[in-house]
Amino acid sequence: MRMLTVSKNEAGQRLDKLLAKYLSQAGKGFLYKMMRKKNITLNGKKCDGSERLEEGDEISLFMADETIEKFSTPLPQLEALGKEHAGNLEKSGKAGKNGENGRRRKSRSYPLYMKIRMSLS
Repeated sequence: MRMLTVSKNEAGQRLDKLLAKYLSQAGKGFLYKMMRKKNITLNGKKCDGSERLEEGDEISLFMADETIEKFSTPLPQLEALGKEHAGNLEKSGKAGKNGENGRRRKSRSYPLYMKIRMSLS
C-alpha cells in the first residue's frame, strides 16, 4: 500500500490525469478498474477519476509495491538497453519480412502451369 498526498502544484487537476502521470506504464482501463474495485481511493472513499484534486488530499493505492514499481516510469538502464538493441538492428542490414518501409512484400509466385509454359517459350 502506498499513500500519496496532493501538493500545491498537483492541486486542481483530475485524479485520473495525476494517476496516469504517476503510473505512466499502466493503461487507463487498468486505473479505472482499480478505482472501481476500491484499490485506489481518494480521502478514504471510492472515486471514479473525475474528481478535482485539492491540496492535502490523500490518494491510497492498495496495490503491491512490485505492481506500483512495474507501472511507474521505466528505469534509465532499461531504456538505454532498448536503444542499444534498436541500434544493432539498424546495423544488421536486414530489412525483415516487411521491407524497408514497413509494407509487406508480395510474393510473385506463378501457378505451376505458368512456370512450365514460361520454360517452354
